[in-house]
Amino acid sequence: MHYFLYSLIRFIAALFLVVIGTVGILIPWSENIRSTLTHFILEDSIAIFLFGFIMLVTGLFSMVNILINMRRTHYVINSGSTRITVDESVIQQYLISYLKQLFPKVNVHGHAKLKSNRIQIFIEFPYHPTLEQEALVERVKKDLSSLFASKLGYTGDFRLSVSFQPIP
Repeated sequence: MHYFLYSLIRFIAALFLVVIGTVGILIPWSENIRSTLTHFILEDSIAIFLFGFIMLVTGLFSMVNILINMRRTHYVINSGSTRITVDESVIQQYLISYLKQLFPKVNVHGHAKLKSNRIQIFIEFPYHPTLEQEALVERVKKDLSSLFASKLGYTGDFRLSVSFQPIP
């Protein structure tokens, strides 16, 4: 959704610049365009107001969208008097490395996300028989818990959501 809105805003901004640039090039060369533009400015104040309002709303929306997407996600670890900030991408890299080590021949999709200073992990495992799934999930939970504790100092709980692919 953010990508669509960002692309739409960029397209509108580009179109606006093309139109203004074209009008700016044509004004000095055409008496008719100058008189039409002057007449439009003097007589159609509602249209100019609406145009300005739409440009203002689009600009404000663009600024809010940029600010929302600039927000960095990180985890803060308090260890005595020391405070350490860990970026979400570091946690993601540890997760990817772990999954590659666990399944060296299979590309396993995993995603780590921070929400409310808590780690959330989503993993899509390859096919495993139903009887083996619970043991695998428990192993992954235990391994990730010790990995995050040793590498990041994160000793809190994390949320693990898993899914298994169907029989190939």
